[in-house]
Amino acid sequence: MKKPILVLWEQGSSALYCLMLPSKRLADRYGVENVVRVIDRFWGFAGQRVVLKGDGEPALQALLETAAKEHSGEATVEATPRDGHEQANGAAEQGVRLAQGHARTLLAAL
Repeated sequence: MKKPILVLWEQGSSALYCLMLPSKRLADRYGVENVVRVIDRFWGFAGQRVVLKGDGEPALQALLETAAKEHSGEATVEATPRDGHEQANGAAEQGVRLAQGHARTLLAAL
């Protein structure tokens, strides 16, 4: 069974964080808690304003909305349209491509 993978990419530093989620359900707190931990602690944005972007998929938007509420600073959630989203959501797509490249490299090294 395929598991969803959440890719977080911080545009300013090009920091990348990938997380395999147990499911797309928001009832599973694992994804929300990890997003907040990465933004606040790992990337040091606790108490700061952040913008969370996604492709508009309902499960992802729900996760980002909940993470925005739990972030210790101000957070805005933006969704880009799914049609033609590769150009409209360029930063997030770049993060996904980067994560895929890292995964291919790791698989090739096995």
